Amino acid sequence: MQSTRRSPVAGFTLVELVLVLILVGIMAFVALPRFADVGAFNQRGAFDEVRSAVRYAQKLAVASGCPVTVTINLPRFFLQQPGNPDCSGALITARHPSQCNIIDPAAATPDYYDCDTPPGMGTSAATFTFDALGSTPADITVTVGGQNFQVENTTGYVR
Repeated sequence: MQSTRRSPVAGFTLVELVLVLILVGIMAFVALPRFADVGAFNQRGAFDEVRSAVRYAQKLAVASGCPVTVTINLPRFFLQQPGNPDCSGALITARHPSQCNIIDPAAATPDYYDCDTPPGMGTSAATFTFDALGSTPADITVTVGGQNFQVENTTGYVR
């Protein structure tokens, strides 16, 4: 005589399936509005991009020994350096007046630090120069998309 054993049935119960569907619905209700409005992400990205460019300008001024001018007039910002190897002369501009000779180190192909940010950032305009020691003539506050960062004049520190 053979004994017939039933193997356990694999699967989910109806209660488990309903609970999972309810949890997925709640998570979608909470998460989808965040993905639909990308304005906050664009503002934060523009803020980080401008702040990184200013930090790069300060470090480049110290490393090269030549002043670097930062011009922020959003939605555009760019960096410039003097044209001669001895740091004298006019500021070099490249393809058009808003582009300069400072190469963006993050670009996949060599491109100039001439960036556009999304429109409507509500930003203050600023033009300042880092000297060979990395300092600026005065403390500077830059506003991008409702967020501020400061550049300290004596050290050039961007915070």
